[in-house]
Amino acid sequence: MSGEIDADCTPVLTATAARVHRLAPQRMFVDLAEVSFAGAALVNFLVRVVNGLPPSCVTVFCRATPQTTRLLRITSVDSIAALSDRLPDTWLRSHTTPCYDRARIG
Repeated sequence: MSGEIDADCTPVLTATAARVHRLAPQRMFVDLAEVSFAGAALVNFLVRVVNGLPPSCVTVFCRATPQTTRLLRITSVDSIAALSDRLPDTWLRSHTTPCYDRARIG
């Protein structure tokens, strides 16, 4: 994800959540490194997308800025997924570009 994640993003976030739910991944890494502003729209999106995934899906919120991490913690969204300060090495090696086969928001 990148840019300002606010109420203006709601249509894109809703479409992205629906796409992720259709894919029903077994693992999901949400790269938050390029989020410059995060508000309630991000919190709502993350809760909605994680709650719609199969229970066996492993979800990790990666590379969140200190401000985004604080938002995830004060809203308890950090309890629905693991937090990591980096992307998994296998993810980085298996893709030719950072945005390969992932939804880019912002």
